[in-house]
Amino acid sequence: MAKKICIISGAARGIGKATLYKYVAEGYTCIAVDRDLNALEQLKAEVSTEKAASITTWCVDLLHDQKELKDQLADYVPDTETHLTLVNNVGGSQEKRTPFHDISWESFNSSFVFNLKPVLQLTQACFPVMNRNQSGKIVNISSISARKTLKNVGADYSASKAAVIAVSRHLSYEFAEHGILVNTVCPGIIGTDRILHRWQNREEKINHEVLSGIPLLRLGTPEEVAEAVYFLGSEANQYITGAVLDVNGGMYTP
Repeated sequence: MAKKICIISGAARGIGKATLYKYVAEGYTCIAVDRDLNALEQLKAEVSTEKAASITTWCVDLLHDQKELKDQLADYVPDTETHLTLVNNVGGSQEKRTPFHDISWESFNSSFVFNLKPVLQLTQACFPVMNRNQSGKIVNISSISARKTLKNVGADYSASKAAVIAVSRHLSYEFAEHGILVNTVCPGIIGTDRILHRWQNREEKINHEVLSGIPLLRLGTPEEVAEAVYFLGSEANQYITGAVLDVNGGMYTP
């Protein structure tokens, strides 16, 4: 029976953490990649001994060159048939939006580095294993900001997350001959710890305005995003590639 392995970046918190728990619950052995060692250790401490045995943690800063990742993954994955899934979840925006007419090129470019370099490095590391097995699933996490203009989100973040979609679509074509399916999930406003902290520390009026723009009138949960990511990255998906799945409570309907 083929071994099922899922590697998830940004796995120590938020959507990445919920996705990790979902894959573990479904019988996958998971590699949790994050640059926060303390958060990774806390993550393993939170789960049962049985589930912890299915989680390997790699403390890696994907914003720096990680040329050894390819060999590290090759050593970890058995030579027998393996179903490998990659969830590229690392990404984010600056806490405060900078107007386009004021933003420097260095700051604008830093959003692309933050949201695309981890995708590049982990995808290149996973490709040899997927190519060897002529199968694999890649799910890239973008954002509603790549699909719909939000007034509190800067152009740099929107552009970098739109680039994630473009890269995914290109890879879905380039990798098809290798049996690798590549898709994108675009979360809306999701109640991660970071978002909830911001939510609790600003005016109720602003929160009400945000909710009024969501047809379902509530924030999403990391677990709801994880369900979508799991479907696209699991063996249940055999024919969907190049797709963009919006998980946003109806904020954007293409």
